Amino acid sequence: PVEEIVPFLRLSMEFKANISYPGSMIPLRVLSVNTTSRRVRLTMLPSFAEMEIGQKLQGLVANVASKSAAGMMVDVGAERNAFLPWEECGPRFPRILPVGRSLSFTILSKYKLPNGNTTIYVTLRRGELARPKGYFETLNKPNFNVGKESVSEFVGISGETWLDAEVLRFYASGKDKKERSELKRPPGIMVRLTAPGGSAPVEEIVPFLRLSMEFKANISYPGSMIPLRVLSVNTTSRRVRLTMLPSFAEMEIGQKLQGLVANVASKSAAGMMVDVGAERNAFLPWEECGPRFPRILPVGRSLSFTILSKYKLPNGNTTIYVTLRRGELARPKGYFETLNKPNFNVGKESVSEFVGISGETWLDAEVLRFYASGKDKKERSELKRPPGIMVRLTAPGGS
Repeated sequence: PVEEIVPFLRLSMEFKANISYPGSMIPLRVLSVNTTSRRVRLTMLPSFAEMEIGQKLQGLVANVASKSAAGMMVDVGAERNAFLPWEECGPRFPRILPVGRSLSFTILSKYKLPNGNTTIYVTLRRGELARPKGYFETLNKPNFNVGKESVSEFVGISGETWLDAEVLRFYASGKDKKERSELKRPPGIMVRLTAPGGSAPVEEIVPFLRLSMEFKANISYPGSMIPLRVLSVNTTSRRVRLTMLPSFAEMEIGQKLQGLVANVASKSAAGMMVDVGAERNAFLPWEECGPRFPRILPVGRSLSFTILSKYKLPNGNTTIYVTLRRGELARPKGYFETLNKPNFNVGKESVSEFVGISGETWLDAEVLRFYASGKDKKERSELKRPPGIMVRLTAPGGS
């Protein structure tokens, strides 16, 4: 006889729920034999052929699927790994799962691949196992045809027009740089849509940032239809920029938005620009970064913002102000006008009226603007002014 270890992962859930005493007999299968290391891989679990749809399995997250980037491989103690599509990670927008995490999966489908092998699809979602027609075929499609000539048919479509698009595939997000490096594509969804009166559909990616928070909280399966708007069309690269988010005109004060910090506002130095998936970037004043003295935010950071105001600029355009602060959205009178003032009149002749005022005398000053700080030389170089505040005050008895 040989003595061998059967890992926890390859023990049946029934056995783990009601273990046998030493001396008891249990059934096992041979997965593989290594005569060099003199080891036998054994399992108590059934083969792929014996597994049944709806069966519960304990599995270990193995790795991101290398070819399709459409999900993760899961070691379920069988002869091959099972496949967990991103859409099956839960009802919310999928995030990469930590490799090595042990979870309880349900067998969703036994699908025959073009090469003749059978693969097992597993899910972490609860409820019915029925999926839209063509769901598994879409998951096995290696590539989508992005960049078709028919993108030219989207030129001239108003950004206010909503188009129906079919969801084809999800690409998961990662919580940090290391996780994101394991993914083959940035997070988002692949969709298919046709221009009104168009001759052929195009397939295009909608980035995570341009998906509504409602959609990300309760995602649709591939095959479902969603509404999208056209932001812009590039006929040279044959790409269409699409969004699920409303236009500036449709956005409402108090609305929550997921946004990506873009850059420091170049003209006013009064805050940062935020990509909220609309036709233009929104504006985050330094004062709205939080209750503490503001610091520059890392470019590319994704945060949840609240629409603070829709403000009409002197040039006639409407800009959106967003905030990271909690609580009431009411702001002091003249607040937004001050934020849009390009320059302040520093160095007036009336400074002479402050000559002779004792350093022990406290004067009332009006806060006009904040200038954020940076944590290092690189961040400070992006700011137009040293950190501090702009104030307005009058000397006692001054003019």
